[in-house]
Amino acid sequence: MPNARWKALEAGKALAEERGVPLLLVNDPIFRADGPRSDREYNSYYGRAIYDRYRAVLSRYCAARRIALLDLWDFLGPREFDDTPQHYLPEANARIARAVTDRLAEMAK
Repeated sequence: MPNARWKALEAGKALAEERGVPLLLVNDPIFRADGPRSDREYNSYYGRAIYDRYRAVLSRYCAARRIALLDLWDFLGPREFDDTPQHYLPEANARIARAVTDRLAEMAK
């Protein structure tokens, strides 16, 4: 699954290290539906098998390269999304921001 696009993560890590700043890759929350086909699809954008594989590969890729990863894929509940499976409510955005801020603070210690 990793391809040339994933090399940008390594370049970002090198750039962050050069500048002495932390790098945190955040895997955004996704909407998880519970209707028909929810046993095969998280929503109309993401099939379970491919998304689960992506997350596993991403985790291994980041671990092998010592890139900090905050995987928030299931951080929000269905009612925290707005008009599409990709838009969060303002309160959900605030929760995400707190999670990222908390992780960055941990990394800075």
